[in-house]
Amino acid sequence: MSDKKLNSESNYNFCSPLPLGDNNPNLKKLENKFNDLIFTAPTSKSNIKDIFLSFWKSQIPKSFRETVLFNNTDIALESAIKSSIRYKKRMASKLGFRDLSPKIFYFTNSKHSKLQEDYNAISTSPPEPNTDSENEVLDRIETLFKLNSVNVAAFILNPIQTFERDLSFRFNFLKKLKKLCDQYQTLLIFDESNFYCGQTGTPFICQGLELYPHLVIFKVLPNLSGISSNLNLEFINKTSWDLDYLRAYELLNEQQKYLKNVSDLNLYIRKRLDLIKKRSKKILEIKNWGFYFSISFRRENTTSLSNIFKKNQILVNTFNNILVRFHFPLILSKKDIDTILSHFEDSLSLI
Repeated sequence: MSDKKLNSESNYNFCSPLPLGDNNPNLKKLENKFNDLIFTAPTSKSNIKDIFLSFWKSQIPKSFRETVLFNNTDIALESAIKSSIRYKKRMASKLGFRDLSPKIFYFTNSKHSKLQEDYNAISTSPPEPNTDSENEVLDRIETLFKLNSVNVAAFILNPIQTFERDLSFRFNFLKKLKKLCDQYQTLLIFDESNFYCGQTGTPFICQGLELYPHLVIFKVLPNLSGISSNLNLEFINKTSWDLDYLRAYELLNEQQKYLKNVSDLNLYIRKRLDLIKKRSKKILEIKNWGFYFSISFRRENTTSLSNIFKKNQILVNTFNNILVRFHFPLILSKKDIDTILSHFEDSLSLI
């Protein structure tokens, strides 16, 4: 086993809830600055909000004309759903339809808080990443639209799904689904709140895909989520924010310095992991989107993966004891990566 040990004061948390890493010294400096500004800044709360929104709009696709913020993801999701239902009712009323109860469609392996029980949502099986499966699912969705398109308010999906397994939809599938939604005046909603802004290398996942839905649900901080849309929707449950705007602004401003390095370091991490996979024979598959890596294992025992990696000072998210997920902080250097992956490879001997 490697003699290299990560200093406890600089230990990285790889399932970090923040894009820069929870225990990132740079983030600590920003938090201290934030705390000082609470007491010393003459800036009014409304000005802080304006500064943040102005900065945010400079980072997001120009097609998203409206952004609203909420104090947690569940409220943002609820507002997106209710707003899409109201939007569909308004559109349908112009065509003479009244007393409608538009429904939300989603894929069975997506997780959206209380979606099915609260909104009488309808689920359908997602496609496998191949053309035949994708066409079959698109035909099924189009049939649903044709039968009752006036009662379908929105199709909501996680572009990268992390509920039952890690899966991303292919570009051509999403492009055809967007075309169907446009054709039947149904909103396409990307729920990107299972990632923090920037974790996949761009502020929004859809920017990396270069395909923009009608509405995106995003998460900046644990208690700061939002919706960006290219439509003029009447959003509900808007939240009046205090100084979390300032912390979010500082965090995202700092984050931009590191996003430029994601693509290079992402390739470096991937090459290192591919070599480890060849040597260990225990890794079944590696997937990644930006700095989010998903590694599945061939398992022959029930020893806790989480405990195995923790013994080597590696903190990871695990799923069903066969899947390990890394959320690498954006501040990593190649030296950090070498140390991390050395500990990771040492852990494989215990699996």
